[in-house]
Amino acid sequence: MSDVTVDMSKHEITHYPHGAFSWAELGTTDAPAAKNFYTELFGWSYSDIEMGNGVVYSMCYLYGKPVAGLMQMFAGQLEAGERPHWISYITVSDIEATAAQVASLGGQVIFPPDVVGDAGHMCLIADPTGASVFLWQAKQHPGTALVNMPGTPGWYELYTNDVERAFDFYTKLLGWTGGMDMYEGARFGALHNGGEPITVIMPMRAEMGNSLPCWFAYFRVEDVVASAAKAVEMGGSLLIPPAVSVGYPYALVRDPQGAVFFIMSVPAT
Repeated sequence: MSDVTVDMSKHEITHYPHGAFSWAELGTTDAPAAKNFYTELFGWSYSDIEMGNGVVYSMCYLYGKPVAGLMQMFAGQLEAGERPHWISYITVSDIEATAAQVASLGGQVIFPPDVVGDAGHMCLIADPTGASVFLWQAKQHPGTALVNMPGTPGWYELYTNDVERAFDFYTKLLGWTGGMDMYEGARFGALHNGGEPITVIMPMRAEMGNSLPCWFAYFRVEDVVASAAKAVEMGGSLLIPPAVSVGYPYALVRDPQGAVFFIMSVPAT
């Protein structure tokens, strides 16, 4: 897609504030096949980074800018019963201090803060309802470099079996503000970060089957119906076919390896 002229000034982002979602990463059982699927769906290209011990991390690029990450799952993950999945990153200003609060709020630090070269510091945590998310303190890699255009992450949402417990955890851990509300008979949490809408916390949906509580990434597309059809054509499936919620067209997609994500329309200009 590099031959298409785009006004990057409207879409580039070089800094994420504390409490903002800043990256999405795919763990998959077949990295080459996944690359092909997401290239066809989102127009991504890739740059592979050797991490040592045979581990390769693929940066997903759009118009020459990093927008997401992709890597082959480890044998230990598969042996532990993990399935292909997208996982989200939240930027924090002090990763050590934030991680130190997790246990006292009922969560778990799965991997303590560690340095990722000159890119930044990362820490994997699980909230009290079992949903995992990375904390990220940036150095040279702020995160997703393009937003609000097709092929970029556009929203993140938590689906869980205990909305109020998750709401309490994240407001205390990250300083998010908001309140509880009702939508179609279900109680959910609407949250803000620095006055801006950041996420909602929703109860699990029947269409998600036996999925565990998790953060779902939404990716922007030009046409939800066309992109959903393309995903199926490429070997994926639809858990929720194209629909509209609060004015936004969306669909829930499962890629050929089993990772689940939402697609949503680009914002109106």
